[in-house]
This record gives sequence, structure tokens and C-alpha cells, in this order.
Amino acid sequence: HLLSRRQRQMCIRDSIYTISVNLAGLPGMTVPCGTDKNGLPIGLQLIADCFNEKKMIQTAYTYEQAKEAE
Repeated sequence: HLLSRRQRQMCIRDSIYTISVNLAGLPGMTVPCGTDKNGLPIGLQLIADCFNEKKMIQTAYTYEQAKEAE
């Protein structure tokens, strides 16, 4: 499926927050953390030092567990 023009523009706009991390070779991930007042998803971006994916994944897991406990 092809993306609509609006979807492509959103992808380009949103990638400004991740390009520098990708170019630096750092591991990064986004964890869902809720929705805004319009019901759109909000994500928490986690970035780790090189070769420290394990700590980043553990942090994401801990956050998700705490979020479920609310």
C-alpha cells in the first residue's frame, strides 16, 4: 500500500527526531505511553549508549510494567 501525501509528510516531519540518533549509530526505541487530548498516540523515545541495547530494553520493560500497574 502506498502512503498518502499527508502520511508521507508526517513521516518526514517526525523523522527529524530520530535521524540524528540513527546517524550516530545509537540504539533507540519508542514505547507507547498514552494518548493526547485528540486520542492520538504519544510515545516515549529511549536512546542508549552504543552496544547498550539490553539496558534500554530493560528500561522500556520496567516502564511498561509500571504503566500497567497504574
